[in-house]
Amino acid sequence: SRNPATGFLSEIQTPIGNREVTNVSVSPSGANVYVTDRGAGSIAVYSRDQTTGLLTHIEWQPESSDGVEGLYKVQDVAESSDGKNVYAKGYSLWTGSSTLVWFSRDETTGRLTFLDEITSNPATNLEASLAISSDGAHVYTGGSNGDGEGILTVFERDPATGLANMIQSIPNGSDGVSGLGRRLMVAMSPIGDYVYTGSYASQGALVAFSRDPSSGILTFDQKLTDAVDGMDGLGYPWSLTVSSDGNHVYVIDVGDRAIAAFERNNVFRLGRHVVTLAPGEVASDIDFSNAPPTFSIDDVSVSEGDSGQT
Repeated sequence: SRNPATGFLSEIQTPIGNREVTNVSVSPSGANVYVTDRGAGSIAVYSRDQTTGLLTHIEWQPESSDGVEGLYKVQDVAESSDGKNVYAKGYSLWTGSSTLVWFSRDETTGRLTFLDEITSNPATNLEASLAISSDGAHVYTGGSNGDGEGILTVFERDPATGLANMIQSIPNGSDGVSGLGRRLMVAMSPIGDYVYTGSYASQGALVAFSRDPSSGILTFDQKLTDAVDGMDGLGYPWSLTVSSDGNHVYVIDVGDRAIAAFERNNVFRLGRHVVTLAPGEVASDIDFSNAPPTFSIDDVSVSEGDSGQT
């Protein structure tokens, strides 16, 4: 349990055994917990008591059982925001490639039913993660090849069927993209305007991609590299997450045995809008086209001068 005043943790339940846990994910509703087991090639599903936090095992979804495929050496799992589907990042023994596997989810019991898998990229390094946009429209997965070159892949999700179709593949070195290496971890901002990756090539790096909220397509934006321009805490990125308020990105660095914190620049993220008004002119119905749907104006500053810029 977590003390809301101090943040301190207390164990309330004996750990439930798994062979080789790679990730734990809590459903957006808080009703279920999913555990990926790389050693067993399976996903364990638990119901969660939302008052006590205690878990009850519901089922296993193992590789090669009841038609399930693509969970060999499974690395990550996440539930869509609408609660209808669960997606996992695994590996196919048949194709020798990384996979994206998806299940339908019973919204009453939490039980999963295997639907399908798709080759997410030709990556052979299995250490990677996935992220689902908060609107449930897109899934983002990482991977890397035998040379340690990272690949970020974008899928469009059909909310009616759960079907995922690849719409973009971003290999390291393409179109000016750099900083994508092995163990490519993926995280997304809460409002879905940016996707972040952490990985290691010759150096550790944190990379930011801007995201088109309509198409889900990503554009390379920024790279922070360990030991460059005074940057520290990216020796070997192992995991990363974005705070729920969207203000910070946190990276676990196993190279330096540290946790690094990065501030997100809201002005840079949203862009700058300039409206020029003549003396006495009133502005209305202004289209702030690149602001996300949740954007609101909290403060307006006015600079006096010939142009009357605000």
